[in-house]
Parts: sequence; C-alpha cells; structure tokens
Amino acid sequence: MALTRFQNALLYIHKAEERHGSITHTPDSDPDLIAAQKLLADKYIEPTDFEPDENDLKIKKLIERGYPAHYIYEKLKVDKPRVLRIKKIYGLNYRTKFKYKISYKGRPDFYTSYAQGICNYVGISNCRSQRAILKAEKLGYTVSKISLYWWEIPDEAIYKTCNSEVFKKQGNNSWLNKELKWKF
Repeated sequence: MALTRFQNALLYIHKAEERHGSITHTPDSDPDLIAAQKLLADKYIEPTDFEPDENDLKIKKLIERGYPAHYIYEKLKVDKPRVLRIKKIYGLNYRTKFKYKISYKGRPDFYTSYAQGICNYVGISNCRSQRAILKAEKLGYTVSKISLYWWEIPDEAIYKTCNSEVFKKQGNNSWLNKELKWKF
C-alpha cells in the first residue's frame, strides 16, 4: 500500500530529527526538511526549482491583464492549483472588471467597479447604482456602463476598486501602485 503525502512528509521529518536531535534544531537548508515542506505545503515552491513553460507564461500574462480565474481555466484548459501556483510565484493579484466609466470636462476618465466609486468620485452620499448614475448626470458627469478588463483601460485614466483609494494607471504594471495615488 502506497504512503500518503502526509506519511511521506513524516518520514522525512523523522530522518531530520534523527540527524539533528529535534525538528527545532534542524536548519532550514536540511534536504529532508525541505522535502517534507514540499510535500505538506501545496503552495511551497522553491524559486530555483521553477522553470515556467509556455502555458505558465500565458497564465501570468492573463492575470496581469486582469482576466478572472474562471476565464483563465476555460481559455487555457488548466486547473485551479496551477493558476494559483503561478499567481503565488509571481506575486500577482486578480484585478476587478470595471463596470462604470465617468467623464467630466477637464478631468481624466474615471473607472470603477462599484456604484460606491461613482458616489465617491462625484461627491454624493451613498446610494444605489441607478440613483448614483442619475445624480451624477444631473451634476454634469457622463456615466457609461462598460465591461472592461484592466488592460483595456487607457493609461493616464484614474480608477477605484472596492475598498481602495483612487489611483492613476501608468501601464499594466501599475495596479494599486502607492506612488500613483490620485488626489482631487
């Protein structure tokens, strides 16, 4: 009968303990400890062990462009653990799809995913999406319902995601960049 991953990891830990007396005295560079960590932690990947293939680079590109996880699974026919692994290795985050574009004379276009973003940008109290759009239009703003991914938003535009401050886009790598905070 084959051993489970957990049982194999315990064997590696036992070898390390025999050599060093205790797991607490085992150095992080011990090969048996590293093998146990790899078996126990699905997300543990030694950066030197990782060589991306063509699909890994495609996954990275789609995440950077703002595509959601389910789209990546379907488009590339890959499973969730692989996408999560690439996301973790490169330190990437999923990006929201933008639903509203607000234009006003003399200001750069503003993109947001939530009605709350419209309210904050226009300076009105909290309200539902349709009411926010009507109030914004009464104040002279043009509000368009859109469906755009991160890479489709033009540079120099400003944007707000849920529970974030307002930022300016400067290329695809500027997602939530603290140096690009927008001040009204």
